Amino acid sequence: MAVVLPGKFVYLASTYTASMATARALKNIEGARQTWKHHDAWSDVLAQVGPYLDGNELVFSCIRNPYDWMLTAFMRWRTTTKLHDFATFIRRFDRDPFIRDNSIYWQTTPEQVNVWRYETVERDLNMLMDVSDLPQIELTRTNVTNDKQKPWQSYYTDDAIEAMNERFASEFSKWYDPVTP
Repeated sequence: MAVVLPGKFVYLASTYTASMATARALKNIEGARQTWKHHDAWSDVLAQVGPYLDGNELVFSCIRNPYDWMLTAFMRWRTTTKLHDFATFIRRFDRDPFIRDNSIYWQTTPEQVNVWRYETVERDLNMLMDVSDLPQIELTRTNVTNDKQKPWQSYYTDDAIEAMNERFASEFSKWYDPVTP
C-alpha cells in the first residue's frame, strides 16, 4: 500500500512498522490518495500513480529493527504456523508479503526510497509536515501485540540470535548493525 500526495510525498508501507497508523493519518490529508494493494513494491506503486507525480515528491518508507520486527511476527503468527519455538520460527517463517526472498524490507531500496526508522517515525512525519506546510499528525496505535507474556529479551536465546543474524544478514548490513537484540 502507498499513500501519495502529488508534489509532496509518496509513502510506501512496510509490515509491522506502524504502516496502518501512518497510512490512516496521511490519507486524511486533502489531496492524498491511497493505492489499493497492501505492501506494494515501489515499482508497482510507480506504475499505479506515476501519472499523478511531478517528480518532486519525497518517497519514503519505514523500517524497524529486525529483532523487534521478528518478535512481533512471531507473536502474531505462531499459532497459525504451528511454529512455537522462536528460533525455528525465525528460520522457517516465509509468508508473503511479510518476507520475500529472505528479506523483510523487500519493497525498498536505499537508491529509490528514503528510509525512516520505526522508532522515530512520528517525529520524522511531522518534520515532513512542517516543510510541506501541512498540518501536524498524530499516529494512533493499531494492531498492538498484547500477548507478550515475558520480557522480549528472553525470547532471544543464543540459537534465535544466530538464526536472525544468519537469515537476515543482508537486512542488517543495509539498515542495522547485526549485534544482539
